[in-house]
Amino acid sequence: MALYRNAASKFISAHQKVHPLAALATRTQYSTESTDLREIMSQKIPAMQEEVKKFRKAHGVTKVGEITVDMMYGGMRDMKGLVTETSVLDPEEGIRFRGYSLPECQNVLPAAEGDILVIVYCTGDVPTKAQAKALSKERANLADLPPTWSTCSTTSPSTSTPWRTKLPTVAATIYRNLYHDGTSIGAIDPNKEWSANFTAMLGYNDPSL
Repeated sequence: MALYRNAASKFISAHQKVHPLAALATRTQYSTESTDLREIMSQKIPAMQEEVKKFRKAHGVTKVGEITVDMMYGGMRDMKGLVTETSVLDPEEGIRFRGYSLPECQNVLPAAEGDILVIVYCTGDVPTKAQAKALSKERANLADLPPTWSTCSTTSPSTSTPWRTKLPTVAATIYRNLYHDGTSIGAIDPNKEWSANFTAMLGYNDPSL
């Protein structure tokens, strides 16, 4: 979004004589000292929400370009049609992650093992080595499957794909544990199609769904 806001601000400035927003995409932002990604996100999200709110209020009706039929048939190149936070694929210079090109990532990001790009994606900041390693450690600690799940997977026939059909049930169980005090997902109705069963397992029984 920083890239988009920067480009949009330049466009608006040139046509409406308003001051552009800060060039967020061209500024290296270093993260806080905390190694808890949840804490970092909880601090950044409200400020980002407020920034977007102000930007939309000031420029919500501003036109940022024109779209032709040829552009649509040409793969939507150079069409400003979506605000993206994490990455943007430029037809000329390639992909950028949170405003950083691949060469810039190599120069700016710390040369350390760890989930560096995950933190850049989530926060837009350059993480410290300690933060990257802390996230890698946390993800590794949560990666093991419970013994019952491993047994189910290893004892299933090699030609079967049991997890694909069970994933909705697993997801619904996790959802109800988080948001419905661990209440039961109920019985799966073999006479209903996949989406109807899934929404029912989540706890949404409105027929309009």
